[in-house]
Amino acid sequence: MDIISIYAITAGGVFVALFLISILPYLYQLAKSLELYISRYLIFPFFLRRHRFVGPWTRGAVLIHLLYTGVNLFCLCFGVSSPTEFADRSGTLAVVNMVASYTAGHVSFYSDILSISRHTCLQIHRGTAWMVSGLLVLHVVLISTIQSSFSLDRTSNLFALIGAGCVVGLTLFTLPYIRRHIFEVFLRTHQRHIPSGNRLSKICIITTFVLLSIALLLQLGFLIYRNRIFSLRGWPRARVSCNRPRIEGENDSNVIIQVRVALTRPVRIKAGQYINLWIPSVTWWSWTQMHPFMVTSWSHSCQETLDILIQPRRGFSRELLKQARSAQEGSASLRAFIIGPHGRSENVDRYESVMFVASGFGITAAIPYLKKLVYSYNTSASRTRRVHLVWEVKTLDIAIAVQGTLNSLLEDDVLKKRYILTISIHVKSGQIIGDVMKFGNHDRAVVYNGHANYDQILHAEMSGELIKRLPNAKEEKGESLVMVAASSRVRDQIRLVLQDYVHQKAKMVILEYQP
Repeated sequence: MDIISIYAITAGGVFVALFLISILPYLYQLAKSLELYISRYLIFPFFLRRHRFVGPWTRGAVLIHLLYTGVNLFCLCFGVSSPTEFADRSGTLAVVNMVASYTAGHVSFYSDILSISRHTCLQIHRGTAWMVSGLLVLHVVLISTIQSSFSLDRTSNLFALIGAGCVVGLTLFTLPYIRRHIFEVFLRTHQRHIPSGNRLSKICIITTFVLLSIALLLQLGFLIYRNRIFSLRGWPRARVSCNRPRIEGENDSNVIIQVRVALTRPVRIKAGQYINLWIPSVTWWSWTQMHPFMVTSWSHSCQETLDILIQPRRGFSRELLKQARSAQEGSASLRAFIIGPHGRSENVDRYESVMFVASGFGITAAIPYLKKLVYSYNTSASRTRRVHLVWEVKTLDIAIAVQGTLNSLLEDDVLKKRYILTISIHVKSGQIIGDVMKFGNHDRAVVYNGHANYDQILHAEMSGELIKRLPNAKEEKGESLVMVAASSRVRDQIRLVLQDYVHQKAKMVILEYQP
């Protein structure tokens, strides 16, 4: 290539770059309009409401699943000349679909790689699992009808039977530990079952093995680095306590487990992120268990201790509650390890108003965002002018347990004698005397009797009438954000109400933790 050609290519590249820069604002406006259209007609509206066994399905989710199914059907049927080729192609497609779901190991690590939420990652995993199951069933049925006999003396048939048993095990067993090891057996046996001429399937299985091994090694490295496993300073420890002792005749539905993890290496946790907690000494089986928990503590810098609130249910959390209650000092000190942080953190500072909708232990997902918003407002690093927490609880026990945290937020929110934070707690009917009661030391935290009226609350928030504005000044309404960590009933109700306000710059975000 001569010098003139190089000059011509360089000059053309410069002009193309300048042209693209000049149209960037128009592309941004086009993207915003497209996002509004997609949200209004695909993301918010339901195709199928929530029922006992199925749903809810939005229009967008149905469209994506139909597109995914259509692509697989096209690849399965296009150019097929014989039943044998159809059977082989169904098995190959099943292996190809499995590569995307099982190459990263843990779902938290997988969601971080793709920069998507844990909930979205689980939906992708669920969709590919159903597709793989359907293709494998089709493969087995076709092979059994094509072959005149199915002799286990043949090595390929024997390993096919073992692989099919592993698929059944993947379907029946729900423990992650069992699922992971059964899947490894399935991969190894299926590799022996694949004919020597099927290069694509072998490449997919080898790729899965390699990527899965790299992912597991990376996770092991993060575990060693984050916890300083080989350091002489000791390992992290977790101090576990609960808000009340055991009371005969009462269940533990309103008990809160409070965990404070003292780290050996400071870590920066963004608002809305969670960690995977591993405490091997809780029970004889807990060394195989690693559980995700939201971090309620937040700081603009690295943290040396992490605060976690846990709702006791079954298994690990129930045993953790027993450890806290049996400790003589009122709290148990246990060796603990963390992996993380994981999850996405929403940029809440760019919204004019932010509304949190929580129910029960969903408050654990909202607390770090509240701390961040109050800090950003006090340091003039945020556009937010109003923050409203709407919290539904069955009893006031959990509210009393976090009362200190909420009072601290309200006390910090006093920049120039102005405030942005308002708290509305809706308690089950009959729990308080009267319809309204002040909560804590501030008039901005109020307890209401009965369920929240989300139609009325969202109408007031989306209209912007609750934000103090300059008199005789025409201000354009800013963007509004609604973050939800609530029960399925409340999530569905918020989605139905909010779809009427999408055109008013409203956005809905489902937080990583859902009670």
